Amino acid sequence: MNAIGPGSEVSDNSFLLPLASGQKHIMIGKQGRFGYYFGLPLRKIFKRKLKDYIGLDPEDLERNENLEEFIAKKSEKKSKTKEKNIKNIEEEVSKDVEKNSNIDTEGQKKEEPIDINSLTKEDLAIDFTTSSAISRINIKFLAVYIPILWLSGLMVAIFWYEYTRYFGLSTILFLPIALFLMIYIFILGVLFFSKMLLILVNLLHKPREGIFLAEIGDKNYEFWMMRTVLKKIALWFLRNSPLPWIDVLAFRWFGIRMDFSSHLNDAWCDAEFVDFGRNVLVGQGATVMSSMVVGKYLIIKRVIFEDYVLVGGQTTIAPGTIMRHDSMIGALSTTTYNQILDPNWIYFGIPGIKLKKNKYAQVRRDIIIKRSVDDEMKIETIHEVNIDDDKKELIKTEESEGKHVNS
Repeated sequence: MNAIGPGSEVSDNSFLLPLASGQKHIMIGKQGRFGYYFGLPLRKIFKRKLKDYIGLDPEDLERNENLEEFIAKKSEKKSKTKEKNIKNIEEEVSKDVEKNSNIDTEGQKKEEPIDINSLTKEDLAIDFTTSSAISRINIKFLAVYIPILWLSGLMVAIFWYEYTRYFGLSTILFLPIALFLMIYIFILGVLFFSKMLLILVNLLHKPREGIFLAEIGDKNYEFWMMRTVLKKIALWFLRNSPLPWIDVLAFRWFGIRMDFSSHLNDAWCDAEFVDFGRNVLVGQGATVMSSMVVGKYLIIKRVIFEDYVLVGGQTTIAPGTIMRHDSMIGALSTTTYNQILDPNWIYFGIPGIKLKKNKYAQVRRDIIIKRSVDDEMKIETIHEVNIDDDKKELIKTEESEGKHVNS
C-alpha cells in the first residue's frame, strides 16, 4: 500500500512501513545505513519512536539489521535447547514412566486455539524471517491447481470440438461469441472445481475462528493455506474478467454472506468469515482481511459490515472488525483487531479513530435533499420508497437504534 512518486531514489536498507507515501523526486535513505519511513507525506522515524508506531523494541531492530548473524545464533540456540530437552525427558522417563503421556515431544503440535491474553512479550516479538518461510510453504499447495486447470481446459476442449464439428459459414460468423463463451466456460469451470475441492477440504477440517500457530504441522494453519490457495485462483480469474459484478457470485459460492447491492471496486476481500449487509461499498485498493499472520501466529476472526457501510480506498480492515450501520472509514486508514466502529460515525487514521458524526447518514430513507447551485439553498423533498411491509423493520435508523437500546 505504499506510493513512491516518479524520479525518486530509494537507497539500500530502507524500510517503508505500510501506507507510507512520498511525492516525486524524493531521496530516501543513505547508502549502507538502515532507515525506517512512515506517513503521508513520507518522513523518517528514529528507532526510539518505532515502538510507538509499530510496537518494535530495539532488540527486534537489531535482529533485523543483522539477520544472518541472528539466524546463526538462533539455530545454535535451538540445537542446544533440543539437546537439553532430550536429556531432561530421558531423566523424567527413567524416574516415572507414567509421566510419559504428559510430555510434549518435539513433533507434536497443539491444535487448540491460543489464548491471546496469555501470550508474553517474547511470544509477540516480530520475526522477520516469517514472510519468507510462508512463501516457501505456499509452493507445495500450488499442486491443487493442476487438476483444476486441466478439468476446466477439458470443458473448453469439449465445447470447441462440438462447435467445430459441423464447420460452416455460421461457425465463422459466430466465432467471436464462441470465443467469449469459451473464456467463461473456463472461468466457471475453475470456480466449480475449486468449490468441489474446497468442500472436500472442509470435510477433512472444518474452518474455525481463533489464534493458531503459523507453522508447518499445525492443522488449522495448513488447512487455512489450502483454502486460501483454492479460492484465490477462481477469484483472480473472475475479478479480471470483463463482467465486473460477477465476482459477487464467487464470494457467495464460497460462503460469504453478500447480495448484489454491495460492491468491491478493485478491492481485495478474504473469501471466508466476512458478512456484508446491504449497500456496502468497499473502495478501490482496499483490503478486507478476516485472517492475517502476525509474527508466528495466525489470527482468524469474522469481519462484519452492517447496512450502508463505506470503506475508503487503500484502507485495510483487520480481522474481527465490526462496522455498524451508516459508519464510514476514510481512505488510507486501518482498523485494529476486534475494533467496533459505532453507527453513524466517520472514522479516519492509522489506526482509525472517530472523526465526526456522519451527517450524510439519513435518519429517514424517504428524504432527498437537493441543492440549488444558483440560489445557494437546500431543497428537501419527500418521495415514496417501495419497501415491503414485512421488511421495513429491517431499515436501521437512529430512532430504531434508540428503541433497541431502551428495550
